[in-house]
Amino acid sequence: MVRIFLAALLAGCATARPTAVDVVQKQLEAFNAHDLDAFARTYADDVLITSADGKVLVLGKEALRASYGKAFAKFPKTQARIAERKTEGDGVVLDHEVISGRPDKPDPWDAGWVRYQVRDGLIKSVQFE
Repeated sequence: MVRIFLAALLAGCATARPTAVDVVQKQLEAFNAHDLDAFARTYADDVLITSADGKVLVLGKEALRASYGKAFAKFPKTQARIAERKTEGDGVVLDHEVISGRPDKPDPWDAGWVRYQVRDGLIKSVQFE
């Protein structure tokens, strides 16, 4: 009886959906590794990325791959670190990001707050604030 309970418990853990923080952290690690495939896997097919003023920067995973693929090639030393992380509920992660390795920006560059909306284990939207 105890074995059945433990097996069921372990099976439930194995199929549990990652938390929003897990997804955003995985995205950060892929960004820092410049692993475009792993980075893109953390995003929904219809991802929407907007600037602080609401301008659409990226719409859809293919546009994300194109934009970040170019950025990874152009700035191969770029790294992001989280100065502070907050959560709102179970689907929103706010990261205060600091970027280094961008010769076109101050080094380090305070990129400000980034709001990630995570749904069904994928990043659905990103808003730079």
